[in-house]
Amino acid sequence: MANFLFEYKTLNYLEKGKGDLLIILPGNTASSIAHQSQIDILSEYFHTVSLDYLGTGKSERTQEIKDNWWKYASGQIDSLISHLGYQKANLAGTSGGAIVALHAAANYPDKINRLILDSFSIRFSRDMFIKNVINTRKEISPDQEGFWKFCHGEDWKEVIDWDTKNIERIVEQGGYWLEKCLDKIKCPTLLLGSESDEFLPNIKQEFETLSNQIPECHFVLTSIGNHPLMWTNTQFYINELKKFVKI
Repeated sequence: MANFLFEYKTLNYLEKGKGDLLIILPGNTASSIAHQSQIDILSEYFHTVSLDYLGTGKSERTQEIKDNWWKYASGQIDSLISHLGYQKANLAGTSGGAIVALHAAANYPDKINRLILDSFSIRFSRDMFIKNVINTRKEISPDQEGFWKFCHGEDWKEVIDWDTKNIERIVEQGGYWLEKCLDKIKCPTLLLGSESDEFLPNIKQEFETLSNQIPECHFVLTSIGNHPLMWTNTQFYINELKKFVKI
């Protein structure tokens, strides 16, 4: 893995390919290594990079919890783009990574070319927090432990507990983790998702709302796949991404 410094802390990332920059932003509790397959596929068309955010994956740990961690993580994307020597990047954010991507587009509009976002919600309600976070993390299955250990290493439990606290703070503040960033997004945006996503039962209504708020935005849904779409219906995802960036 390669690395760079962000606020005097080391962040690691995976990369492959040449051409325009495409950054894959992992969702909550995932890391860059979980996207190795997508990096391999998309590196045929892009210089494809995936980042381990501060406190996750192979990146340096931190005990800090920001009021809006996803907004804070967008600054790491800005630093990564500069570190790689690019003026602009396309961002492919999945689940919580889509929230990071939206904040990056709002906070650093001159650096973001296009957004490809899948499997996320506008607001993280308390009901979603209980169902999608508390209940699914109450009793850790061997598969969950194996995945999180693969993504983060032996201290995976601390990373997951830290993520749970981050989400809980957003929920306690009303759950609007996007804040007012939608008003600032100017780049073309594609929303992708599955109507069978067990975590996001209202995905169509949410995407309709977003497509009306973001100037150059449209969405495409499929009935095949689950959460996130990038992993559960990869070929559909890749095909739509290629059409969107006109490959």
